[in-house]
Amino acid sequence: MHINHIPHYIKKIIQLGPRTSFVVAKNRLQVAWHEQRIRRKALNGTAAHSWPTIASQHNIDKKFSLFWQQQKNKSFSFLDQIYADQPIDQVIAQAHLFEQKTFDLLGSGPTQFSSMPWHIDFRLQAQNKKADCVFDKTLFYKDIQVQSGMTDELVKDIKVPWELSRCQHLLVLGQAYAYTKDERYAKAFVEHVSDWIQENPYLLGANWVCPMDVGIRALNWICAFHFFKNSATISESFWQPFVSSLYDHCVYLENNWEIYDGRTSNHYLSDLVGYLYLCSFFDSLSGAEEKMIWCRQEIMREFEKQVFDDGTDYEGSTKYHGLVTELFYHAYLVTQHVHRPFPHEYEKKLRRMFDFIAWSDGIQVGDNDSGKILYYGITPSWGDAMRSRKSGQDDISGIKTFPYFGLSFFRSPQWQVSLRHHAYNKRQPSGHFHNDVGSITVSVRGIPVIVDPGSYLYTPSSFWRNYFRSVQHHNTFALEGVEPVKLDERLFALDMPEHRYEENNERLVMSHTFYPGSTAHREIVCSDQELVITDWWQGDEKASYQTEWNFVLAPEVEAVHEGDNISLYARDKKVLVITSDLNFGVADAWYAECYGKRIPCKKLQARKSLNAGEKIFVVLR
Repeated sequence: MHINHIPHYIKKIIQLGPRTSFVVAKNRLQVAWHEQRIRRKALNGTAAHSWPTIASQHNIDKKFSLFWQQQKNKSFSFLDQIYADQPIDQVIAQAHLFEQKTFDLLGSGPTQFSSMPWHIDFRLQAQNKKADCVFDKTLFYKDIQVQSGMTDELVKDIKVPWELSRCQHLLVLGQAYAYTKDERYAKAFVEHVSDWIQENPYLLGANWVCPMDVGIRALNWICAFHFFKNSATISESFWQPFVSSLYDHCVYLENNWEIYDGRTSNHYLSDLVGYLYLCSFFDSLSGAEEKMIWCRQEIMREFEKQVFDDGTDYEGSTKYHGLVTELFYHAYLVTQHVHRPFPHEYEKKLRRMFDFIAWSDGIQVGDNDSGKILYYGITPSWGDAMRSRKSGQDDISGIKTFPYFGLSFFRSPQWQVSLRHHAYNKRQPSGHFHNDVGSITVSVRGIPVIVDPGSYLYTPSSFWRNYFRSVQHHNTFALEGVEPVKLDERLFALDMPEHRYEENNERLVMSHTFYPGSTAHREIVCSDQELVITDWWQGDEKASYQTEWNFVLAPEVEAVHEGDNISLYARDKKVLVITSDLNFGVADAWYAECYGKRIPCKKLQARKSLNAGEKIFVVLR
């Protein structure tokens, strides 16, 4: 350690506290030591664990058949019902596509392969035949650098091979096999996993770079094991390398925890939940009980840290909230299954997480990378199962504020409205926030009309990454051409100022002080007939605020000027009329419903110079 770095480390210790500083330092040393020890073995192809090595380490019989007979008696029985609401014919139809190596991932559209593209951004390959789309599968995982595109032209996206290598399709093959006993699905399972193991040697290539994806893959393999373990056509010659590779996944996670500056995220949580499944799978090996106890305790710590008292995820994104809820629900199921249930308070907060999902249904705020743990993600039956245990609190109507997340809702048979607030504290990661304070979304009788633009992409293009994070593409008002929080080449950071939003379940109101010397205010008065939006600046009475407004419209919505009003049509039916003193124009924009796919749409845009205290009204009816 260079002596000039000492003040920096002292400052970090003060910020993080002694315990967190110790955990971060210990993790960094462990990762560095593991890398130094294992690098040469990985490059020589000798890092992976064989079954005899595993057996020797745990002092058990080296005959795999004895271990496997024990494993076949192991059951993750909760998986039989976790997606029982999925229509059988749809499961079988989807499994047939997977058996034929046909995938639709991250905006790629249905694509059939002759061989599995474990190391290829096949989405970019289809869009640009000349682009570099391949990740070197011979590199040590620590040597692979994720490069960001600096223009609007896309570069290869490592998330595409990561997504395929999560192997979430194996669950669907397993479900189809459970319904039909058709050995074609068992054959496809064996083929895909065997090919993955062969094409992804331990610690080499893109698919060992991200511990989160290693954890999710291990979880999905174990879920598939539950459905295929008794298949008569799958021999021990497959199960032995399968088990050995799962053991590699376990050792990898133990030496690559995603702990950086104390602000852990869905990544570390995915590491832990994948590890929880692995501890349960290998519960007969020495040390498994101690590992399970540690993992359960660590998940509880993350639950207290990452989930606010109002039941919302501290990463500030509705879609990441869904991912984190799915992870904690898996932890809830596994700990019950192994007779180590979490305390009742955990279950109560988990219910509140599902409450937020019910209120925010269909709304994306902040980043959206289409992330999920199992193929179907969270289904309505999960929320019904959790929320139905409450008494008299299932009505999703009226006004509801989630103060720690910074989001308010108005729900009625006519309207579904959301309003984003400024709510942030320094212990939160800021990587998935957008410049969206004051932004609204509006649906009319279930039809999305004014929508959040989404995210589209992360590293393939800093241009598009910042486009979808920008205040100019959210449904709020701002100083013309000025971002409330600076956007730069740091694609996963926003220097958000701290602010605590007080709960208000009577009105939809927002204020922020992102611009020095002024406060922006927005109030929305809701009734069955109309929404009245009032915007104004508070500040220097002599100042003039050059202000712009934007409202992004859903792709199927058309805006038509009719007299002094703007009428919005969806499917040739008028759904909304907007009246305002603002002179709205219609501009081209983009909308991303999911990661990797952008759709052209329109947005309403207006500019006006305002004096402090001067109010602007926008009426939607």
